[in-house]
Amino acid sequence: MKIFVHDPDPARRQRFLDAVSVGPIDPEVLASPAAVRGLAGLSEEASRSIPLVLGQQDVTLEHVTALRRSGCETPILILVDRRMPDRDAALLDAGACDVVAAPFHDREIAARLRTALRRRNNLARNDIAIGDLVVYLDGRDPEILSLPVKLSAKENAVLCLLASNQGRVLPRTAIYERLYGLSDYQPFDKAVDIHICRIRSKFARVAPEASNVIETFPRRGYALRSSVGASIERACAGGQR
Repeated sequence: MKIFVHDPDPARRQRFLDAVSVGPIDPEVLASPAAVRGLAGLSEEASRSIPLVLGQQDVTLEHVTALRRSGCETPILILVDRRMPDRDAALLDAGACDVVAAPFHDREIAARLRTALRRRNNLARNDIAIGDLVVYLDGRDPEILSLPVKLSAKENAVLCLLASNQGRVLPRTAIYERLYGLSDYQPFDKAVDIHICRIRSKFARVAPEASNVIETFPRRGYALRSSVGASIERACAGGQR
């Protein structure tokens, strides 16, 4: 799970990074408030899929308020050294999704981030079933007919984004932003097409017709088909004869 982290307090930031270093969380540190404000420039689809972790400072409430007023849908989690009910209530009322007090624990942080993502994407569970395809939003590999399909972290991120927006055509730019939006590394714009191609290829190794799960809309983007079960079953049955 990719997250953005901004905490000017170096000791607290390091405690948090140490806590999540052993789990499925992939933190990217944003060094400046300007970088945090840059989240407002991401597309809605990309921003809703990457949580932001902010360390509590005197200006944190202003940051949260400004992001929400700009229309930014990023799930926001606040790190605090100790609970202060009035301050924490003000942060939640301004649009923060959760407030977590030290000491930090990897499993708790991961669970709270997954909960924030589900709320932002109007989901009740960490898995999305589409016919015989199951996509897990907690970092696990997807399954087709209960068989796991090994994907890279970025391929899994693409699939999770498509699954969270099932029924919608996602522009290539939105997928690119989800993968590389505020990163220093900015690959060529065909990187998204390569990730899609690799997902299709890996799906096809399990069930040949499953390569059609992701549909291409020329000049518009990509979408996940709403139903794939029957065709996948036929393909697998044919391959086992």
